[in-house]
Amino acid sequence: MRVNTEVEKSRWEPIEGIVKERAKLCFVDGVMREEADLPEKLVISFCAGALLLEGGRVNRWEESLICYRLRQAVELAKERTDIQEEAYHILSELEHKVLEEVKDLKCDLLIKDGRLTKACGGSAHPIGLIKDLQKLYIPQEKREIFRELKPGMRTPLFLIQGGDGFDRFSWFVMLGRVKNSVGIVRLEVDTGVGIDKACEMASLSAGLLPKYSSDPLRDSRSPQNLLPIGWLEKRLRSLIGDARLIRRTLLTSQGPR
Repeated sequence: MRVNTEVEKSRWEPIEGIVKERAKLCFVDGVMREEADLPEKLVISFCAGALLLEGGRVNRWEESLICYRLRQAVELAKERTDIQEEAYHILSELEHKVLEEVKDLKCDLLIKDGRLTKACGGSAHPIGLIKDLQKLYIPQEKREIFRELKPGMRTPLFLIQGGDGFDRFSWFVMLGRVKNSVGIVRLEVDTGVGIDKACEMASLSAGLLPKYSSDPLRDSRSPQNLLPIGWLEKRLRSLIGDARLIRRTLLTSQGPR
């Protein structure tokens, strides 16, 4: 894997975000829930969906859910050693199908929670939002910028090549600060969008996303877990169905144990 930190500018300094009135943002996320742990198999349900919000108007959560995909009670054989990897693959494919459904949506930003796993065509190129910053990618000498970032600012773009065969432009955005926690997230977009468009999307994300950041009273993962994504996760879990009823049905179908 190679990282190039000079694709936008060689001098690393904070860049102010762009605030656009009445901007349209679409958020995509997926959830999975374990329904039953049976002797020879694990049963998991999956759901992914998209939420569309428009600035300057009342966005009722129920009306803002524009599409979703559901797979209930998928049986995964325990004999497989990669059962967890298989589960995440199923969820990723379900999220990608939702992205395909909204890829031509007329919106300013299409935000997918988590890393991008493959390119997605269409007019609305998805941006991956990564909250867990286990890997920073940028060299040590350029990390001083994290001290300089203020809410609504971003880093310059950098290029990540190789690894999974999927090249991406990436950048960091400061959402806000909660006590001793620094709300920085990493975002990424397929290089197929082009450097100029990627810079525009990066600045829009820095200007628009902080207004959707969560607070400790609503979410322990604040401010990185954006409010629309938190609501979408909750709604998708409810769409899977009643966990107790599904589990009872599964156990009944197994017969006496």
